[in-house]
Amino acid sequence: MKTKFITLAITLFFCASGFIYADEKNKKIDDLNVEILPDGTVKIVPVKKLIEKELKDYVAKLVEDFNTAKPSVYKSYYHFPHAKVFSTEIEWISDPDKPVVDFDKLRATGWVKSRTNEIEVMYATSDKGVVRLNFSRIDKDGNAIITTDAIYTLTKIKDKWGISVVFAAASNLPLN
Repeated sequence: MKTKFITLAITLFFCASGFIYADEKNKKIDDLNVEILPDGTVKIVPVKKLIEKELKDYVAKLVEDFNTAKPSVYKSYYHFPHAKVFSTEIEWISDPDKPVVDFDKLRATGWVKSRTNEIEVMYATSDKGVVRLNFSRIDKDGNAIITTDAIYTLTKIKDKWGISVVFAAASNLPLN
């Protein structure tokens, strides 16, 4: 019981000292998130680490859903309008009814799935993030057709993360 009291006292000290905010929307990137676990222990994590994990999980799920080859599912990761930079031209995508990916064209390249190699959060705030995804497109034999980076600029609008800009390093990356 004494440990739980000390834990609670420390947590209250952090709260009173301005290290955290009770309101999730008002948290700053350099704040600490304090959570009292069911066993009475306290878990203190910088808010920035929580946001970075949220962004990594978002991009990992994006690849997982890309592999379903369902255009409507994949499209749900994008804000409209958004920008796509796959060549020297910037393509502005404003029509939410237009598919973001032509999966039939993609399959014609030999693609059966994509594999995540690395996800790196390059910048993160509570409403903006820049994430690098290194991935490979895999053929039916498990060979990498291509390995490249994509850079995603993510923004949180109305409490929903979405892609505002996507940049692909490879020039031969047919999507539509």
